[in-house]
Amino acid sequence: MRKVIFIFLVLLFSFCSKKKENNLPRLIVPKQKNVVEVNSKEMLHIFYANILAQGFEEDINVNYNKGFSEDNHKNNYQCCKHFDTILPKYNLHVIIDTSYTVTNNGFEYKFVKVPPKEYRFKRVGLIGGKLPSKTLKEKSIKLMQQYINTCVNQEKAMVNCFPVLIKNCGNTTAFIKDAYIKIIQEAKDVDGIWKPIEFSYKRYGCIVTSRLYKLKPKKYIGLSMIKYYGNFKTKIRTKLQINKHYYYSNEIEGKINRSQFNQDKIYDYVDFDLQRKLDLKDFNEIKSHCLLKNDL
Repeated sequence: MRKVIFIFLVLLFSFCSKKKENNLPRLIVPKQKNVVEVNSKEMLHIFYANILAQGFEEDINVNYNKGFSEDNHKNNYQCCKHFDTILPKYNLHVIIDTSYTVTNNGFEYKFVKVPPKEYRFKRVGLIGGKLPSKTLKEKSIKLMQQYINTCVNQEKAMVNCFPVLIKNCGNTTAFIKDAYIKIIQEAKDVDGIWKPIEFSYKRYGCIVTSRLYKLKPKKYIGLSMIKYYGNFKTKIRTKLQINKHYYYSNEIEGKINRSQFNQDKIYDYVDFDLQRKLDLKDFNEIKSHCLLKNDL
């Protein structure tokens, strides 16, 4: 009997030890069915940094549909007069926690081909520099709608991810434009150089917000990043742009496909989205922003 109890206690201790391998707070998400495991052959587009939780210090239950109440909004946010207010680089620590995974949506987890160039509208209503025929116009609109529907449907799916924590390690409150956080993953190629395997691109339109999230000392913001699968074992890290400053996470072991380093499809994506003539100089500048290059 004593032996049975001893074995039970050993197993229980072992289970509890595996349950939490570090002292980091956990993002506890609802269980999901039909979770997508991403094995991409192409560099993926990350539309935005989908925030799961903010202002926590301990384990927190995530409600995907939760919004701030008006009172909480006043307590957690501050408005600044100018959108382009220059904010300092804060003492923020970015941590990928590989001890567990979370599910999150909002990802284009398969690269979606944009309509071919011969069907892309420009802002003046031209296709290929000419007014399109009725048949061409209808075909173009149909292809555009199919593309949009595919992206929207993908973003509804729950994807297997690693949690990414942003901790304010400073002694003062950090003011963050949380709606404009950009995040991509980078991996080491066979030459040992860090290269992007994702690109971040989003046009904000005419309406922008100047609200700042108040991240207090020792508090966290919780994000997620896709957990990739592939045949190339390498080191992976995430790179964030916060308030126009850059931050890198810890390095983790992971697997991708080397074809994810290929950046060729960024041009088609940007050309389709901008709907205007795009020269090489314009594109190279936009591409640098997409890949969060520091030398802008």
